[in-house]
This record gives sequence, C-alpha cells and structure tokens, in this order.
Amino acid sequence: DHHIFPIRSNKNGTYLVQIESTNEGEGTWKNALLLPVEVAPEVLAVNSDFDEGRIDQATGYAIPDCDDMPGVDLKTGAGNTKLELGAERNHLDGKFTQGQQVVDDLHEGWFGVNPNQLADDFWAGANVTIRKIDKIDDDTGYKESGQVRFYAKWDGGHYGIAPYDFQTLQPVNLVTAGVNLRPNEGVYGASSTIPDGAEFYMEGVRPGKITLEWRLQKGTIDVKHEQTFLVATQKSKEEWLQDLRYQILLESDGEIDMNNFDPENDFASDSYLYLARIYEYYYSLFAKRPDDYLWAGLAKLAGGPVYAGVSDASYPPETLYATLPGDVLVVDTGFDELRTTLMEMAEDVYKDISWQFRAHEASGIYAIRYATKGQSGVQIVNLPDWEALDEAIDIKDTAVIQNENGDLLQREQQATLARGFGILRRDGRSGMFSRCAENPIPGGPDFQDVVPNGDITDYGDRWKWVKTDPAQAMFDLWNAKTQAQQLQLSSKPIRDHAADYAWLPLRPIFQ
Repeated sequence: DHHIFPIRSNKNGTYLVQIESTNEGEGTWKNALLLPVEVAPEVLAVNSDFDEGRIDQATGYAIPDCDDMPGVDLKTGAGNTKLELGAERNHLDGKFTQGQQVVDDLHEGWFGVNPNQLADDFWAGANVTIRKIDKIDDDTGYKESGQVRFYAKWDGGHYGIAPYDFQTLQPVNLVTAGVNLRPNEGVYGASSTIPDGAEFYMEGVRPGKITLEWRLQKGTIDVKHEQTFLVATQKSKEEWLQDLRYQILLESDGEIDMNNFDPENDFASDSYLYLARIYEYYYSLFAKRPDDYLWAGLAKLAGGPVYAGVSDASYPPETLYATLPGDVLVVDTGFDELRTTLMEMAEDVYKDISWQFRAHEASGIYAIRYATKGQSGVQIVNLPDWEALDEAIDIKDTAVIQNENGDLLQREQQATLARGFGILRRDGRSGMFSRCAENPIPGGPDFQDVVPNGDITDYGDRWKWVKTDPAQAMFDLWNAKTQAQQLQLSSKPIRDHAADYAWLPLRPIFQ
C-alpha cells in the first residue's frame, strides 16, 4: 500500500521520494520519509573493450572486460564468477598498470538508495533487492536483453556485486548477500564489509533495454523505484576501428598494430603479418559465433587465395613468369602495383566491415544504429541487413541468417571491392585473374568453370561465381557444409591454406 512519488531532482540526478500511506486516514501522510534515490543513466555503455588485458589461454582471444573469464554465456552474460576490475597486465598504450582498477567504461553511481546514505541499523531486518524485470521491449517485440552489475571500489580493493541471477532473474537480498556472489555478506547494513567512502559503479554487461527495480521491504514499508534505460556502447566507425585495433594488438602480444598497416610496404618484410592477422580475426569471429557470422568464416577461407596471390606477386617478375602457365601471362612486368592493389583490397574490406562485426559482437544492433545515426552520403553500413540479421539471430532463423550474411557479402563484392577490381581491369590484368581464380572452398568449381570466358573484375560475372549460380555458387556451397566442416575448413592457418593456391613457395620463406 506504499508508493514512491518523485518530489524533485538535484544536480546529481537523484530523486527525493517519500512514502505515502494510503490506508491511514483521508489524504494524510504517515511516517513521511525522504529517500535519496540514484537513477541509472539513460544510456549505459557495455563494458566490452579489453582494457583489463585478459586473454583466453585456450584460444588466444581477448576477453571483454565485462566477462572477466572464458566461457561466459554470450547472450546473457551468465557464468562469470570472478567479477574483476583489476588490469591483468600493463596496458599496451600505457593507460593502466597491472593490478590497477579499471573503471573508465563504467558509470559512477548506484541504482536506488546508495548503501552509503543511511546508517547500518536502518537496514536491519529489511529486504532490499535490485532486480531485472522480465519485460518485453516495445521496440522489438522480444524480451529486453540488457544486463548490468555493480561494483564497490576503494583504494586497494573492490567488490563485484551481482544483485540478480542473469539467467533466472532471481534477485538476492542485498542486506544479507550480493557481494562477489558470496552468501552472508551483504551490500547494505551490518553484514556489509564495504568500507565507508567506497565508490559505487554500474557496469553494462549485455546490450539492450533493461528495466530495473529497486525495492525496500521492512515491516509495513514496501516501496519500489523502477526505471527503463538502454545498455549500449555508442561509438563512431573510427572509434570501433580503434577498439578493434587494440584487440588485435593485445592478441598479437603487441606485435601487430593495425594503425601501422601500409599496403605499400614490402610483403615479405612485414605486410604479410597484417594480412594474416586480418583473416585470423575473421576466423575468430566465426569461431565464437558460428551460427551467426557465416560471412566471417567464408572470408577467412577467401583469404587463402588472396594471400597466395600477394605472395606470388612479391617475387621478381622473371621468377613468376618462369612458373606461370603461358596463357595467364600479362604484357607488363610490374608487380609492385599489383601486390599493393591486392593488399589495398584486403584493407578496404577490413576497414569497411570488420568494425561492423566488432560493434555488433560487443553491443548488438544498438551499436550499429548509433554509428549510422546522422550519416549522409555513402552508407557506412547496410542498416536494414544488420537489422534483419540481428532479429534472425534472436529468433534463431537459420534461413534468414544465411540470407543476410549473403547480403553483407554482396556489399563487399559490389561496392567495397569495386575500386580494386577497377584498377586490375585498367592495368589489363582481368584475363590473368579470371583464369587463375580458384575456389577457396576445397573441391568447389573455379571461376572459369562457372563463368566460362568471364571477367572476374566484372561484378556481374563475379557474383555468379560467389552467390547466384544455382548449385555452384560459393556461398551456397559454404552453407551446405555442416558447422563442424565449416569450422574445420576455416580453422586452417592462413599460410597453410594459402600454400594450396600459390604458384611459388609462400613469402616470406622462413628458415
């Protein structure tokens, strides 16, 4: 019978509320109490970058800061029993030192009445909960997917606070439990070991809308504070590319900084490292989400012939001419520009779509929407394709997932690679590439088998080979594989796969 009514907000965004007793007299107030209630931000970022520097030793992949350990459920965030803030290593850009508590992507504040606000005896005998309400998102028609947790931080220490179970949504009584998932150690009251003066933080764990409820039950008091807000990381394309750049830097132990990638550099000295890492990143996307990111698995396979072609073009022309069949020779002998063009094409695809997958993996469709907000001119993403793919992933519609991955593939073939193929055509290399184009899927038909006398630099001819030719299209052959077969094929190291397509030993030649 008690309710919370907002009275006013102060400069910190908190609300003063009072308890109304509706069953005591007419229009009277009884036991009026002011409770300072903190509110969540309208948009809370997902803490999905890699500042804490954790690596899954089994896979070599970086672990998002919000997950803290391998094996955390990709959809709900359940299964994390560590709840860490401490950096595992020195930040490779010098932002943090090992052991430092990393809170740069968290919201400083609490939800509901801050545990520091009232004396311990106020909470004695109370039941205080913060729970996620099981609610349908009006915008999507599906259940709200956002997830959050909290931290208490002070000099030399921190506690992780999980107020509700991510799978069952069952809340705990924060007067008797809630700290680091341990029983009998509460957040409020005498059982709490959180020191006075501790700072509190809210962490976004999974993207989507969320409706949180803070509730106090004590004797005849039963009051609630409820708020719906969005959990989403809001970054530009350029910011996502830098996010991905640090992920690759971390996973390569500081060796590969994509900001230093220059397609004109000598392939055998260092450019091969960047090319290989691009395709290994595509595989990591597919390995983590093989049901969803079909494009990435096929892109890893396509890297084999690309790497082979760049490697062959890094040899002196006379060496390559002595090896190639006579019907694929070209008139000119300049291969530096050819090698650079192929590298630039790989870079064009990477810069166009890799960040899109990184954004979606980290923060769902909300990140994609934000990155396109207010954009004009050239589309940086095909938003309708991502909207459809995201919905299909949510309801596990395999046919639509395949179709939308195919649409992402079409964007790369039709738009992103148009400049590079145009250069190859201008330089008179279309015949050579058309005759040399081999299917990256072992046993699949080569370009000339599907489009006899076709021109691979022509989008229409190329697309027949990749997607539209009945029963022979590369993408259909890929989708016809079992997931186990797809993972086995795409997991092959890029140099091993490229060796099957190269005319000459792969450069660089390691001793």
